[in-house]
Amino acid sequence: MSRSAIIGIMISTSVIFFLLRRKFLYKFIVYLIFITSLVFIIEPLYETAYLFFRFEEGFSTRDYIWTMSLNIIRDYPIFGIGPGVYKYEMFNYFPFMLDDWYGKLYILFTK
Repeated sequence: MSRSAIIGIMISTSVIFFLLRRKFLYKFIVYLIFITSLVFIIEPLYETAYLFFRFEEGFSTRDYIWTMSLNIIRDYPIFGIGPGVYKYEMFNYFPFMLDDWYGKLYILFTK
């Protein structure tokens, strides 16, 4: 159920087909394009794929941590904030208040 696992499977399958049987690689690419086009054409499949791959942001805590980290890197591009300071500096970059529902949920999950 991971996007990176699916991408890894596709790349490793392509490499194996490329090294062992190039004829299967071309068939694999054609089938992959066909299945991808079906997903975009058929609405229920599109909604399932959209939900599965989570193209929008904001559903996982990982998105918030990446946003905070990238904002810190943008503000301190040369020297950074130093080792061990992230846990203190990250509170200045939260995209939500710690007293609201998201904040309480984040505190609960980090404990």
